[in-house]
Amino acid sequence: MAWQKFPLMLIVLCASLWPKFSAAAAIKGVVYDDQGQTIEGVMLTLTGADGLYAETVYSNAKGEFHLVTSQQSAASLRARRLNFADNTTPVELAAGNVTGLALELRRQANSREPGAYLTASAHLSKLNFADPVAEGFFRIECLTCHQLGNGYTRTPRSEAQWTQIVSRMLGYWGINDEDWTAAYVKILGHGFDGTAPQIKQVQHIDPEIFSARITQWKLPRGVIAHDVVHHSRDGKFYTVDQGLDLIYITDPVTNVTEEFKIPNGGIPIGGKFLSVMGIANPLGLSVSRGPHSLQEGPDGRLYTTDTVSGQIGVFDPVTRSYVGHDVGGKAMYPHTLRFDKSGLVWFTVAMSN
Repeated sequence: MAWQKFPLMLIVLCASLWPKFSAAAAIKGVVYDDQGQTIEGVMLTLTGADGLYAETVYSNAKGEFHLVTSQQSAASLRARRLNFADNTTPVELAAGNVTGLALELRRQANSREPGAYLTASAHLSKLNFADPVAEGFFRIECLTCHQLGNGYTRTPRSEAQWTQIVSRMLGYWGINDEDWTAAYVKILGHGFDGTAPQIKQVQHIDPEIFSARITQWKLPRGVIAHDVVHHSRDGKFYTVDQGLDLIYITDPVTNVTEEFKIPNGGIPIGGKFLSVMGIANPLGLSVSRGPHSLQEGPDGRLYTTDTVSGQIGVFDPVTRSYVGHDVGGKAMYPHTLRFDKSGLVWFTVAMSN
């Protein structure tokens, strides 16, 4: 057993059992705080050197964790929990070896940024609406598509910068009201001023997470990776990328993701937005189709709503072929589709509705 100590301390771990994976490596250890107390509910994420595959487990009531993996060679183990600074440790994995770690997480007081380890929703609470009806509209217009309060969206911005952002966002809803825009700009500028909300968040740990395991596959070039389905026949995950006209095909056995470039079918960049509205780059995208929603049909093929071309797309995962079918008329932005019990596909149309 190869042991590493982070920071320098000696610990004794009890042996435990893990699944019998072929060519498996394992990492086990205990997580402490800076007072030497064990911490439960810590997320421990093991990520390969290429960053495309990650596995997460949680520390138990005694602060112990155990992760068995098929990953090999260089990787990193990230430990994190609310109100603590992250700890990322390099590890070297080898089949049949067990790496033992003692990890320390320091309290939020040592954070590089006030409030950095609060959730986005905590920072969102700084937005002050005097009118609850206006706040309700804001949540519908903004929070249905975007998270606000994360590190990017809470960055302090000038009035001109917020005006540009808000005008664009409201414009997607067909709203061009200057007073409406100015009200949002004032609230966002005042709320996201670089200071942390005076909130103490408490994380309640459900013991069920102690046996949980999360597996993640990062998409190689994801721009707007929108909808994903798990195919019932081949067991693979299919994800459409609205910003690149791609379908990602992820095999959870080999942990490899392939890309399928959706053919433009003679449709120019801008698609129906260009032909009907004269907009060459809708939503700032240089695509012909813009696939958004994705569902497996009764025939095993995958059906998409192509927002830019105004089509329903059909992808055959066996032959790797793709065909688009025009919705017709002035219908703009096919949005979401579902199949009913009789095998008919129903879909919504957003912008022209």
